[in-house]
Amino acid sequence: MTIGRINWFGGFNNKTGKINQYGFITVLENDKQKDIHFAAKDVSVDLHPLLQAGTYVECEVIQNEKGRESAFNIKLISAVGIINWYENGRGYITCEDRPDIRLESREFLYEGDIIFFYIKYNSKYDKDEACHPQKVNKLTNDQTIIEKCLQSKQIEIRKLGITGKYNAFFTFIDKFNEDNYKYCESLSISWKEIYKFDQLEENLIERWCSNKTPFQYAQMLSARGAEKLALMFYRNLGYAVEDISIHQVTGQTNIWLKGDIRIDSQ
Repeated sequence: MTIGRINWFGGFNNKTGKINQYGFITVLENDKQKDIHFAAKDVSVDLHPLLQAGTYVECEVIQNEKGRESAFNIKLISAVGIINWYENGRGYITCEDRPDIRLESREFLYEGDIIFFYIKYNSKYDKDEACHPQKVNKLTNDQTIIEKCLQSKQIEIRKLGITGKYNAFFTFIDKFNEDNYKYCESLSISWKEIYKFDQLEENLIERWCSNKTPFQYAQMLSARGAEKLALMFYRNLGYAVEDISIHQVTGQTNIWLKGDIRIDSQ
């Protein structure tokens, strides 16, 4: 895929009396810049309002029989990051590969908030800035945003992606807790509490991840969550329960080779 920035798009054509359905992308490669033509139909209609000068895109470039190049399969480049400073509607977002992205918003935002956005170059400030920023939280259900969070290497961002992807499962758990199952009281614990991990647990999950993919990380989060649910279940039934699995990190014993939890010293 080729990386570029929107140079110009649309606008009213005085000659035809219609809105132009094309534009130009400035391709950025090998320190050389060139403009290539693209048609509006090659960009999703809902993204047309974001095709402003400076917006970063990725695309494929083809050449016709006359040697003229055109862009197609155009996608806006998005990112997700954490606000590191914000005051009076202005601030900066830190991303994994793009530090200090300029941010302007009318929303009530705070340092530490996670933001999904498209990237745009602001020639006035000679800086990249966030375009169409959206705050991400546990209620976010936009699949594009969720997938972007799952790709992040930052644990807090990835957690939100996992929460969004498996929201239906968590909702089922909440409904189950409201049922009349015999041992419901022993299992009546919020999934939020189960998946609230301390630093030792975070280290344990990282230890389990051999290939560091988002999918495997989600699996290991689920595995540790299942262990915690079992621990809490037996504790609520009155048993003395010991978390043996965590010994993989603390080095307290090697009993974890035989099992994950110990009940009444067994």
